[in-house]
Amino acid sequence: MKNLSHLEIGAYIFCASDFSLKTLLRYPLRYVIQAFTGGREEHVAQIIGQNLIADSTGDGVKIRTIESWLEEHVRGQDMKLYAYEFLRELSTDEKAALFEFWYNSVGQKYNALLAAYSALDKLLFLKKLRVKKVKGTFCSMKCAESLQIIGVKLESKKINPKELANLLTKKNLTLGKVECGY
Repeated sequence: MKNLSHLEIGAYIFCASDFSLKTLLRYPLRYVIQAFTGGREEHVAQIIGQNLIADSTGDGVKIRTIESWLEEHVRGQDMKLYAYEFLRELSTDEKAALFEFWYNSVGQKYNALLAAYSALDKLLFLKKLRVKKVKGTFCSMKCAESLQIIGVKLESKKINPKELANLLTKKNLTLGKVECGY
């Protein structure tokens, strides 16, 4: 088990919740994402600096310390954390570009419709539906966009957390899934 503060810059942190009524009532979208993607991953964030993490939640895109992120999103909930670290350390320029990418995204509005669509668009009757010109973002969309900094081409940025985890593994970009403690 690896501590979050020991992860390399660029690492992706995935959250996976076990079912509880308390969590269902407080965060119902978590279970919608899990139910329709067939995965346990319902949220993803990224390490962007020494003790800094970035993500997109209901409050929009934020950068904060790992400790404050854990307090706000993880502690007191039935949640497991997994990390995917890149096979190679990012270059100084890539680390700077990653930080700048997230810094320039701070305040961008979260869009629950897009997040739900990323989970639901695999359903047969929604395959032809295209969400266009909808403003906002969601966690795995921002993290997928950050992959472009290291030259990864994406077919779509509207990707759900399970698809992002699968993409990281399939493209052989990371060391694999590692459970994290906090």
